[in-house]
Formats: sequence, C-alpha cells, structure tokens
Amino acid sequence: MKRTHRKQTRSNIWVLLVALVIIVIGIGGFVMNRHQRTHFNRSVKINGIDVGGLTADEALARLKKVQWSNQVYVGQTLIVTGKTTSAHISQADLPALEKIMQQQYSFFPHKVNHNYHLQPQQKNSYRENVLRQALQTKLEQLNQKRNPAQDAYAQLVNNKVTVVPARKGNQYNVAKIMQEYDHQLYQATIRLKKKIVQPVTATSATVKRQQRKLDKLVDRQVEYTVVDKKHTITVADAFSKVTYHNGKYDYDDVPLRKLITKINNEQGTLHKRYDFTTPGGSTITVQNESYGWELSTTKARKTLSQALLTGKKQVDGRQDIYGLGYNTGGLGYGLDNNGLGKTYAVISIAEQRAWLYRDGQMVQSFRVVTGNQATHEDTPTGVYYIMYKQSPSVLRGYAANRGKYEQKVSYWAQFTDSGCGFHDAGWRKDWSPKAYLNHGSGGCANTQPAEMAKAYGNLVQNEPVIVY
Repeated sequence: MKRTHRKQTRSNIWVLLVALVIIVIGIGGFVMNRHQRTHFNRSVKINGIDVGGLTADEALARLKKVQWSNQVYVGQTLIVTGKTTSAHISQADLPALEKIMQQQYSFFPHKVNHNYHLQPQQKNSYRENVLRQALQTKLEQLNQKRNPAQDAYAQLVNNKVTVVPARKGNQYNVAKIMQEYDHQLYQATIRLKKKIVQPVTATSATVKRQQRKLDKLVDRQVEYTVVDKKHTITVADAFSKVTYHNGKYDYDDVPLRKLITKINNEQGTLHKRYDFTTPGGSTITVQNESYGWELSTTKARKTLSQALLTGKKQVDGRQDIYGLGYNTGGLGYGLDNNGLGKTYAVISIAEQRAWLYRDGQMVQSFRVVTGNQATHEDTPTGVYYIMYKQSPSVLRGYAANRGKYEQKVSYWAQFTDSGCGFHDAGWRKDWSPKAYLNHGSGGCANTQPAEMAKAYGNLVQNEPVIVY
C-alpha cells in the first residue's frame, strides 16, 4: 500500500515539473515575442544605419541625428564629395518605420544582415538635384579621358559584306550608374557598382540584322538617263562604304559625287563653250553664261542614293537639273543645236544688229545700239536668255554719262542678271552703226520703237540670247 502511494506521489511531482516548465516556456515565449514585435533584429539596418535592438521610436531618434557626408563611390573610387546634410528623417516617418518593423519580424531573433529602404516624407532636394547633377557631370568628365567601347558593325565595301569586330572600352555607363544612384538616394553612404559601357558584339542580333540589310545591296544598280544617254551606276560605283544603323543606311558617297561631276563635264551646258553659226554664216565660238543646265549635285545624289537603296531600276536626270539667273530650273535640256534649239535671239556687237529666230526661221532683223564702249559699259557677250518681259516698264539704274536715272519704256525684255535687255529708245537720235563706240547705251540693246513693238511679240521668255 505504501509502495503504491510513493509511486503516485512521484508521478504527481513529474506532472507538476512538466507543467512548470511549460508555464516558464510560455511566459518566456510571450516575453520574447513581445520583444521581437517591438524591437528590430540585431542585424537590421535602415538606409545603411544600424537600428538593431531598437524600438521604432528609438530607431527614429537615431535616424533623425544622422548627418550625411554625401560621398558617392563608384566601385572603390570616391567620385563626388558633397556638403554635409541631415538625413531629412522626421516624426512623419514613424509609420514607415513601424511597417518595416512588421516586415522584419521573426519569432526567434536572427542575425541575417538586411538593409531596409526608407524614403523620408521630406524630400532631399540636395541629393535629388545638386548631388545627382554633380555625379553625372563628373562621370561624363571622367569618360572624356577613358576609352570608348566600339560596337561591332557590318559594312559593305567593294560589293562585299564584312563585319568589323567590337572593341572593349572602359567608359562608365552613366545611364545605368545614375539609375542605381536613384535607388540609393537615401542611403547613408552611396556606393554604386562600377558599370562599364559594353559594345555590341559581332554575333549579336543587331549585327546579324545589319548583314541582312547590306546583303540586299550587293550587285544592285540603277539606270540613270541624262538627255539621251543612259548611265548604269552600281552601289559599288556610288558608295565607298555602306553601313546600316538605327533603321537606315549610312554611306560615303564621294564616288557618286565624282560621277555626277563627270556627267556634268560630259553633258552639262552651263558655261560650256561651243561653235555657233552666225546669221551671216560664220562659225564662231560662244560660251553659255546664265543659259544652260547642269545636274545639281545635291538633287542627283539624293535621287541616285534613294534609287540604289530602295531598289528602283530606272530614274530620269531631268528632275535633278538646275540653272542660273531668273530661272533656276535650267534651260536647253534635251534640245539640239548645243542646247539652243531652234528659237533664239542673236545680237552682233560689230554689226549693231539683232536677229530673232522662231522654229529655225528668222522672223525679224533690226538695228540696235549696244553698250557704250568708250565708257566701258559694253553689252556683255555670251549666251543668256530672256528672263522676263514687261510692258510698259520703268528702267532704273546708273549710266556713266547720265548718272542715276529712271526711264519709262513701252517694252522691256531683260536677258542678263546685270540688267541688260531689249527695250525701245524713242529718245535716241543716233542710230548709226558706230553709235555704240562713243554714244552707246548703258549696256542694253536700244531698239527703235516700231521694231521693239514687233520684237516684243516675237521674243519668248526663256529663249536663248546669243551676244557676240
């Protein structure tokens, strides 16, 4: 009976002991849990500041006191040192701290390092603007002394596509570094990863696409018609080098410009010298001045480049010509008789006479008085064109023997940029063949009123005027 009683007693003691242990553990767990819910873990930092073991209020007080030196590192290199400022933490940031407290909570304490980001309610304009701009400027300055990366790229040279390999550099990738800076804006010390600009490699999708685009140009050509001559121009003829970047072709067209110059030398008529048969049957050499045409290098380059790059097979050079003087579109393109055609006017200084031709037939011949030779106001020789006609008109200018003048005329047909033209001169008394030697005009072709009335109807705007 006594043995049974002893066993029961021992059993009760063990129960009490277990119960006591459970109570102690429960109380301890409660106390620890309460502590964990109101204190940061030992390894926790906020914006790089150690707040381990502190309550939210204690952490806030510590963060408020923080002074930032505003040093910015890239890798191990100190790039910028700004002025010392506060962390801009205020009482308004307590709710955010309490939220971080909840995020970092664990039932058991741990020592896993973790740095939480807290963006203050009060913005730090110094770091957002002044320090940020100083960092970007400094990085850009440092890059000027560093070697840039060279992207690999495809090129078309001598009708063959090849790839120029990439070359690494050591310039900072400013854009990516600045992105990381924005993420670390409120860290006590800003330490940014060293990011270097990496080149596009030869095996990249970008270079492969360039190769495909350039392959399309191999053996491509265009037929360029100028008057009645056809010029076959290939990509290799036009471009010494072609590349493809950002959705468009880039090219060196020095060879194309030389080709255009060659065509102008062979076919263009501006300032060209050639033989001309006078109304009297003599053969003389004349030179185009304002009359004629040439290919505009700018227009022809654009026409031919676009044709070659887009695959157009044929283009006409007429759209690319230009001229001088009043009509900048060019004159005489495609006409026979060295571009003069069959409708033109002729002035002979020696004979003091003009002849007008229409469709190859002379329709009028009349006496003129040209520029005064004695005062060096000679009518300029060369090939010009009727720039415009006006009836009536007022002539204004300066003459050696008259000074500044203003003269009304019934008919006016200008043919030089300097202001020479056909006009009636009813005031003139001396119409002799030698009048121009000492009593000539200021440079115009003075014409008797009756003849000028007829000539005004026979002259056509843009027709050539040959003065010899």
